[in-house]
Amino acid sequence: LTFMIWLAKLRPEKRAGKIVALFLMLGSLGFVISTCTLSRHKAEEGAFAVWEDWEPYTEARLNKLLREGHPVFVNMTAAWCITCKVNEKVALSTETTRKIFKEKNIRTLKGDWTNQDSEITKYLASYGRNGVPLYVYYPLRDEETGKRPEAVILPQILTTNTMTETIQ
Repeated sequence: LTFMIWLAKLRPEKRAGKIVALFLMLGSLGFVISTCTLSRHKAEEGAFAVWEDWEPYTEARLNKLLREGHPVFVNMTAAWCITCKVNEKVALSTETTRKIFKEKNIRTLKGDWTNQDSEITKYLASYGRNGVPLYVYYPLRDEETGKRPEAVILPQILTTNTMTETIQ
């Protein structure tokens, strides 16, 4: 689209230049349309599937899981957040991460901030954030002291190694 706008601003004076610019613009538009169509078909076929074994986040649910002593991983995300979507595909939905969550019996909560939910806004603010993504891991209680270590705030860009190192 940027290329098309740039071409339109050139405004060639000769007829041949106008024809070339028109074809380039139409080709660019065709490329954009075909890419969007292909992405939609692949998504419908499950090519871009992500692990969706997440419980919906609520403050009450988080507090209950923490009281019961479970380790918890909170994923605050939004449908429009590109970074969130990439992290889900490259770090949160990998077989390695899923295996660690299962082995360590980590409960997973996902908060959808697409429409700026006030409960999620409050949670984000409690960690000094005013937007997503936010990833917080609440480790298991220490067996000797009975106390839960401080929550771990993960970086906004995740990798499988980051997930593994944090949880291990």
